Amino acid sequence: MRRGGRQENGLVPIVEPEVTLGPGDYTIEETAFWSERVYSHVFRLLHEYNVMLARAAPAQGYHSHK
Repeated sequence: MRRGGRQENGLVPIVEPEVTLGPGDYTIEETAFWSERVYSHVFRLLHEYNVMLARAAPAQGYHSHK
């Protein structure tokens, strides 16, 4: 995952991490814990590889809850 000239030329990576814990009864706290760990790792790597998050756009169909 190298940024190089890709983002400068208008191309952006598609990143869609999904947390699936599998079968079982999980509390909202457990789900939040694992989601936070996954998203934290993903964003740390995006930063490490110099992906410019300021140019990131939410996925199509994303609706902000205000």
